[in-house]
Amino acid sequence: MTLNSLVLKRYFEIFFLVFLLCCSCFLVLNNVLNGSQLATFKRQELPKVAQNFNFSNKITQRLKVLLGCHDHPLIFEKRQYGKYWLLKNFIRGRFSEKMGCSEAITYCTNGDYTFFDNLPEVVKRVFPIPVFEVAKTSSVPESKAELLQMLKDKVAIPFHKFTCKSCHMVPGYDKWLNRTNVTTMEIIEVAKREDKFAFWEPFYISDNREPMFDERVTWEGQSNKRIQNYAMCLLGFNYHVLHPAFLVHTPGIKKPNLKDPRLKYVAPTNSLIRKKIIPEYRILYGKNRNCRV
Repeated sequence: MTLNSLVLKRYFEIFFLVFLLCCSCFLVLNNVLNGSQLATFKRQELPKVAQNFNFSNKITQRLKVLLGCHDHPLIFEKRQYGKYWLLKNFIRGRFSEKMGCSEAITYCTNGDYTFFDNLPEVVKRVFPIPVFEVAKTSSVPESKAELLQMLKDKVAIPFHKFTCKSCHMVPGYDKWLNRTNVTTMEIIEVAKREDKFAFWEPFYISDNREPMFDERVTWEGQSNKRIQNYAMCLLGFNYHVLHPAFLVHTPGIKKPNLKDPRLKYVAPTNSLIRKKIIPEYRILYGKNRNCRV
């Protein structure tokens, strides 16, 4: 290659570099000018944007009212869905806290999602204990032998015998009474909440993995224990009656009271159970003709 060719090549490379530098400067200057114009435009348009935002906010509030939509804080909860335990808000998306309920749409598909297969199921076993009432003038029995004597003397009775006998009729009760010479805890009967025990409201021992207590029903409405055990019946729970353990409810033996102020809550509670809770439970837990509230 001759000397002239090398010189021309170097001149061409220098010219190309200068051309690239000029193009870069032009692009930078153009972006600066456009950014300045855009900032000026946005400052001029701020009143219009604010007006549109207020209008949009009004629409959002109206939409929330129509949908019955209320934003809730995303706090961690352990929830129950059917026979599974779920962790709610255990992991949250980056924009979840900013997104309102009226801004999200949930689509139902015909896909079969089987991720529930990995989740722990509700343990379907609890351990009921027979409950008794004793007269106000009597002491609490310290052993089954003392309890049997008090039952014989009629200063103790099965729990709520005079107010709701079927609610506390324990499976294997006669077997429990007649069982003697036992010094260790044992299971004397296994049953379900069906047939003649369909209205049973047992007091039981569990590991807190049974269905959650529905706080929509209260002690005043007199169906708080029954609705939980209805859910347990739908899920197929087994009740393992313990012996010789027992509980005593004090003070005194309860008799029917037609002037009880709680009676005014019974009808509204029963209506809530019949119209809302039972249909929900049948969707969540399934159906069983043998289960009663």
